[in-house]
Amino acid sequence: MPSDHVSDHRPAPLRASRRFRLAGALALAGALAVTTVSAASARAGEPDGGRADRLAAGAAAAVPLDGWDLILPVDASGGTSGNHAAILRPAALHSPYLTREADGSLNFWAPSVGATTTSSLHPRTELVGRDSWTVGKKKRTLGASVRVGQVPGSTHDVIVGQIHGAGDDSSVPLVMLHYDGGVIRVTVKEASDRSTVYKLVTGVPLDTAFSYTLSDNGNGTLTFTARVGTGSTVRKTVPVPSAYSGTQVEFAAGDYEQAVEALPYGDGGRVVFNRLTIG
Repeated sequence: MPSDHVSDHRPAPLRASRRFRLAGALALAGALAVTTVSAASARAGEPDGGRADRLAAGAAAAVPLDGWDLILPVDASGGTSGNHAAILRPAALHSPYLTREADGSLNFWAPSVGATTTSSLHPRTELVGRDSWTVGKKKRTLGASVRVGQVPGSTHDVIVGQIHGAGDDSSVPLVMLHYDGGVIRVTVKEASDRSTVYKLVTGVPLDTAFSYTLSDNGNGTLTFTARVGTGSTVRKTVPVPSAYSGTQVEFAAGDYEQAVEALPYGDGGRVVFNRLTIG
């Protein structure tokens, strides 16, 4: 089975340095409406290519946070270990984990040492959609323009977009779009013990802009696209896995780093979004 580094088992606590723990506590101070996450909620016809491409096109204005919550790589007290990651409802900028660039882009930072959710081994700074739907029953598209600036040293792998289980199905990572060592790939969870990997684009260096879409076509199929710069769009359409028919899902986007080893301070994932749209 292809490994996507995602586990539904309770993670072992990571030991954080005193310096990193203090930084996390200071960053969390003053946050509004912080609660804890108890699960990995992070979380007729194919849509025309033009619609998906428009959603993935570059942005000229500030990326909005409306309609999102934000999962942080720290707990409610600023701690950087354990599996009770905090969430801001609604999402808001939260330095150093989510900041805004001068051009309006969103800059996500997720260290490899941090708090996780109960169904994951990996810290994340990730936006989670506030609306859910039944997979395969409604047309929905997540579009983004992204630049990955840093990857964790142990894997070089960061998940930048998801169609993820919601509510009672929140432990289901149904669709995950990875930037993995220069490869843009999608992992689809077919069953509890099986996933399928679809490689969309290869040879993408760090700090290179690319766009993607994740679409539920509303007819029992899913479509994924990726495009690097002004190159051609690569598109893949697959059926909704029968094991997850009827699952409630939601979109997620951001910096879900996939380190398998907690390396020294400064290791982790950094991702910049200059467009993020749900349609």
